[in-house]
Amino acid sequence: MNETQASQLPVYAGNDLGAVWRSSATAFRLWAPTACSAALHRFATGTDAEPEAADLGTLAMQRSEGGTWYLELAGDLAGQYYQYELQFPDGTSTVTADPYAHAAGAGGTRSMVLNQAAAVPDGWQKDERPAIPAHARSVWEVHVADFTADPASGVPQAYRGKFMGFTVDGTTLNGDGVHPTGLNYLKRLGVTHVQLQPIFDFATVDEVSGEDYNWGYDPLNYNLPEGSYATDAFHGEVRVRECRAMIQALHRCGDGCGVQPHLLFQQLAGTHGARLLEPPVGKRKHDQRLRLRM
Repeated sequence: MNETQASQLPVYAGNDLGAVWRSSATAFRLWAPTACSAALHRFATGTDAEPEAADLGTLAMQRSEGGTWYLELAGDLAGQYYQYELQFPDGTSTVTADPYAHAAGAGGTRSMVLNQAAAVPDGWQKDERPAIPAHARSVWEVHVADFTADPASGVPQAYRGKFMGFTVDGTTLNGDGVHPTGLNYLKRLGVTHVQLQPIFDFATVDEVSGEDYNWGYDPLNYNLPEGSYATDAFHGEVRVRECRAMIQALHRCGDGCGVQPHLLFQQLAGTHGARLLEPPVGKRKHDQRLRLRM
């Protein structure tokens, strides 16, 4: 599809793309104007390897306004996982995660219906990013895993290389009490803003083993955090909650530290849902992104 053809596709201006959860029902809406049919496939878990794995069935979605497909299911679906199955007029088909999802299971191939209340750390509702005037700003870039991965960092092993590594205060090199590490180091450094190298779900990192290393410029799911940075990659709400806890800790660091994620929406992995839903939908409005209050 060329640029002229893409420009003639219908536009959806709503803010409810993805899975919108309520305790009584969940509404699924997907923008896929070139598809001739769409279906929602639900699962009990994010992978088939988990103990409670079960196929919950497939349901047809209905064509709706602005090139979208829509389905609403009654009941509390929080914690269920799903994929979209699409058919196209040329006979091709695809199975994809939801490009608008805010949570996913391990590996990111199945999206998760998220109850936002289950994904907030204590005190999140009162968290505010610091107000720092432009003339006083200094920015320091950091890779989440690199920040605390070394055993000498003084960060507990379970938190090393994770979002939660940013939440541990008072650490020093090998516990010597002299040379600061982690948040303690940032305070001494005096930076006002931290720019995070990509934190959104990577395509080429094994989220379970955590053994792979990547800067993250190949997002599989752009609107949810990377699972290898969470203490639990299997339950989608954990990565969201712990990412927010990291941001909250940075806001409280010293006199307050702003947070800027490295966002380049034109960089997408070949298996990203936005690439599988031809034409590309990688560039999305800000209000579709995961609310992290950075």
